Amino acid sequence: MSSLKRMLDYESESGSESEDEPAFNHKKRYLNEDSPIEDKYSISPLLRSINKKKLDFDAERICSITATNVNVYCCLVCGKYFKGRNEGSPAFLHSIGENHNIFINMTNLKLFNLPANIPLEDAVTLNLTEQKIIDDIKYAINPQFTLESIKDFPIICKDVDNEEYLNGFVGISYNANASNDSIASIVMMLTHMDDIRDYFLLDKNLTNDTPFETKLRLLMKRIWSPKLFKSHVAMNELLSFILIDPSFSNRNINDPRLLLLSLINSNINISKPLKDIIDTNIRGQVLVTSEKSVANSKESKIKKTIMPFSLLSLDLPDVPVFKDGMDTNALPQIKLSEMLMKFNGITEHIQSKELKKKFKLESLPRYLILHFNRFDSKTNTPVKDRNQTLVEFPTLMELKKTKYRLISNLVHEASQSITSNSSSHSHFLTVSDKDHVSKWKMILLNSKDNIWYEVDRTDIPKKERELLFLNEIYMQVWEKLD
Repeated sequence: MSSLKRMLDYESESGSESEDEPAFNHKKRYLNEDSPIEDKYSISPLLRSINKKKLDFDAERICSITATNVNVYCCLVCGKYFKGRNEGSPAFLHSIGENHNIFINMTNLKLFNLPANIPLEDAVTLNLTEQKIIDDIKYAINPQFTLESIKDFPIICKDVDNEEYLNGFVGISYNANASNDSIASIVMMLTHMDDIRDYFLLDKNLTNDTPFETKLRLLMKRIWSPKLFKSHVAMNELLSFILIDPSFSNRNINDPRLLLLSLINSNINISKPLKDIIDTNIRGQVLVTSEKSVANSKESKIKKTIMPFSLLSLDLPDVPVFKDGMDTNALPQIKLSEMLMKFNGITEHIQSKELKKKFKLESLPRYLILHFNRFDSKTNTPVKDRNQTLVEFPTLMELKKTKYRLISNLVHEASQSITSNSSSHSHFLTVSDKDHVSKWKMILLNSKDNIWYEVDRTDIPKKERELLFLNEIYMQVWEKLD
């Protein structure tokens, strides 16, 4: 049979395929348990050519030749992506030119032997070892979880280099800048809220996923995967989506608080099941009592309103502008308990000469997100002139007779902008007069052993609990204890 006839048997000239077929074919041929040891555990040359260390399933699934994202295959020998498998397609030509012969469809996870264009199960009779290789690759592309499998998370895992990592506490690699830091931090924050994590890991509402959900779901699955090829993940697809989505501005992306609110209001609200999960877990209510004085009268109008919230913003006390690099002993400090008095229903907050308000917590969410307002957007250099007051906080607290445990801190750091100056004779760096540059990172609690980990891109050092308050905390997540 000619290669062209084989191709026509399995694929139309357009290169399209039916996506209705299951990703995992349960009718594959296995050697039975009575087969000789060398047959059961040896690996065929075709599968031996697979190089897991070159496979990067975090990369955007677009053809490296045509830049299309339709009908994309991954070469399991070199890890590059190519369109199609029909004669003359980029994948077909790559298989001939490089003698790379095993490819996987990135949508339905079917494997093919090229250039013969034969499904893997028709080219090779899989033994137990080979089947495990294939299953590991499919799992790496789209990890699958059950309620039983996630109940003991996080667990110690090993990558292909036999390096240990703790799933859920993995680094995220990306080009270093404030917006990428911000996105990575909010993803890590959300994926450490159990109900939200489980919604994505267990493929709830999978058939009605929005494009945003699909990309966030895949990233969360990889963060919690116990079978990573590398002990860190990348967020290329989600990052590309956010950067071109018109609902996000540069300012929103750079600020984790604004980013989280944008995600909730613009993307999450589109999906009712996801909105329900978010509302159930992070929405609370606060009673706002407004008292407005009436002109030429000693009377005032009082209005009471129940307002929902996704996070509580806390105001730091006014302080002089600090210089970066000041010793922490010289920075003012305030207790979290003092800041939360804003919501006791008694403390008055002057809004203007005519208006004052009181706030009282009415209902509390399972996950209470606190925001510490450090930046003044009215200044030209909000990062440089930020409020660096340290916040003293416990790791357990009680609000309205409800006990909470601290599970994550979003930390802010700043550095001076550096300008590159070049001439025909020299190249040098100088400190810029522009605003300082923000850096964001997460500090997360592993509740199984009560150890804190800092997620700083691909670095995951342990942190001393007693020293957590020395960081410039921007946001916190508190989990309600049953």
